[in-house]
Amino acid sequence: MKYIQKQKKRKWMQWLTGVVTAVMLTSLLPVCAVFNAAAVEDDPAITTALTEAYNSGETIADSQIGGIGIYKDGNRVNIEAATGAPWDEPGVNGDETPTLPALSAEDFYSHATKTIPESEHLYTLTAATGIRSGDSVEYFAVRYTDVNNVRQTKYIFPKVHSLKATNNYVANLMQGASAVVSHAPLKALGYSINESTATANALQPWSVDEYFFKTENTIKKINSVDVFLSGNTWSVQGLTVSRVTGIGGYGEYGYYSGKYFLSLDKQYLCRLKSASGGTRNLPVNGDTLISLAGEGSSYFTLEEVSEQSETHDPFSDLFTFRMDFADALNGGLESLLRTDSALDSLASGPFAEDLALEIEYKDANGWTRSVNMPVLLSVIGQSVNLGDSVRTIGLAQRGDTLAFTACLPECSNVISAKLHVGKAARDRLSETGGISGGNSTVQSRLDNDYIMLAGISVYKGTCRMSNFSDGRDALTNELLACYSYGYSFSAE
Repeated sequence: MKYIQKQKKRKWMQWLTGVVTAVMLTSLLPVCAVFNAAAVEDDPAITTALTEAYNSGETIADSQIGGIGIYKDGNRVNIEAATGAPWDEPGVNGDETPTLPALSAEDFYSHATKTIPESEHLYTLTAATGIRSGDSVEYFAVRYTDVNNVRQTKYIFPKVHSLKATNNYVANLMQGASAVVSHAPLKALGYSINESTATANALQPWSVDEYFFKTENTIKKINSVDVFLSGNTWSVQGLTVSRVTGIGGYGEYGYYSGKYFLSLDKQYLCRLKSASGGTRNLPVNGDTLISLAGEGSSYFTLEEVSEQSETHDPFSDLFTFRMDFADALNGGLESLLRTDSALDSLASGPFAEDLALEIEYKDANGWTRSVNMPVLLSVIGQSVNLGDSVRTIGLAQRGDTLAFTACLPECSNVISAKLHVGKAARDRLSETGGISGGNSTVQSRLDNDYIMLAGISVYKGTCRMSNFSDGRDALTNELLACYSYGYSFSAE
């Protein structure tokens, strides 16, 4: 704020003013103008007004003290004048509303289910593993009675051919179609990921595997299930035998994880029921054939499920995981802050993953499943695959929010969420999903970085990342690109 201040009376100024005035009056110049300092200071009314304005901190216009005196053609003239001018405050007109809506579960994944007729005699053995892997499982023996009352046995070798046979059958049926999301954004950032759905590491901890088998005739009844182990302990959560009525193809746990599931419509024939109501460990020493369920088994009983069909789309089991970073020092990954203004795209510039989210959940059968998901790669991959263009100065900064959509097939409730950071995250992702790569320089910087979380939230449904609306400069009306982003969530 600009103020008019009282001037102290100085005799030399009066003398100088008089001299200048005399010179100007005797000259032949047509126009001249000066402040009449003596006149202003000698006027008691003006002096009083200036003093009061100065002491009160208020602005006073010159028109309130009789204007300003100037000399024109030798004559003194008072003119009206006001101090200052209108002051426009700078600012940006905009809002904090995401510009893109979240997709529905139906629109998030594009896939189709192929119907399998009963004449195909296609069945599946579904095995759920607990904390100890089934590395020592050599084969399963499914003993059944067919519609002709003939007792038969079907052998399933999980290590040799069963998963590969299942994978080939699905690939031929779906003619190469897959609902697995594109890994192109991940690869563009220098990362690799396990893309084999027929992994050799079957029966891994907290996993569910499907093993297809065919019979000559329709199965009437399952009599028993045996398992042959060559050593070590296998933890069994449960097992079912079902007729396959439809196949929807492979999907990936989470958004990215390197771990896959098979979408099936089933007609259950039987399921294992534990007398203890939980996971059973099968300890063995050397080669051992164990009656796992049914006739003569001490581990599980076989619960027949007659004519119960299940049509469930696991691709609709979508959840959003949201992480809010604390707005505090060391709250975010400052090593990911962009230093080049040209690198404003979400997927541009040198990059390294630093966060892995491990989720354990109970499925519809009561079995526990686990998945490890890269956080930053999932955020970037989802945005790029949806065709969205998001500007940012860096992900996971303090005060930021990150979210991504994850598929958790048949999830009934989440048990726990664990966040791995830094090298621990990268090691975890490499071990469980073959996810590795990234810029080594950025990784080194991230190893010295810290984060603080305000919280982790889980939503049913999908999310979508987008910049807020671009703003306009309040003074120049210039359009300004917004680099802040937010999320919209589907209403489920």
